[in-house]
Amino acid sequence: MALILSGDTGVPASGMPTGSVIQTVSTTKTDTWSESVAAGAISGNVTGLTAAVTPSDSSNKVLVNVTVCTAVPSNPTFIYLYVNGVASPFVGDAAGSRKSVSVSGIWWNDDTLISYGFSFLHSPASTSTQTYSIRIGHASGITRTIYVNRSVNDTDSAQFSRNASSITVMEIKG
Repeated sequence: MALILSGDTGVPASGMPTGSVIQTVSTTKTDTWSESVAAGAISGNVTGLTAAVTPSDSSNKVLVNVTVCTAVPSNPTFIYLYVNGVASPFVGDAAGSRKSVSVSGIWWNDDTLISYGFSFLHSPASTSTQTYSIRIGHASGITRTIYVNRSVNDTDSAQFSRNASSITVMEIKG
């Protein structure tokens, strides 16, 4: 089934069938970002990796698609989706000392840059603007610098890369 955007057909959003994409907003980050993050803390929003959408009806949902490329010096990395400045419900269940995060991974060495991708269907039940952003934490017991779109060892060599990250939000007719 092909998805048709309301604006492409001249049909108002209210006349679109359930499941139709009403609007799409996407942000692509091609530059690098870094932030020093204390043990047990979470970064601020990754600059340039935020997307906002204003649902046209409170019964509509927002499909959030994220790809983020990160590196932390030899430590597990935790990725969090935030909505309107608050941690989203898209996290795993609490279990003992384990972190409840959106996605995570473990670095094998400082030359590694890992790309994470995930999707989340949000039901804001609102027509207020919904702003989606990414924050990152780590498992180190000391302050570490977190990197986006580059590895820790960012040597000017063909064996290293610079990556892109993106966040795309789509309002889905409810």
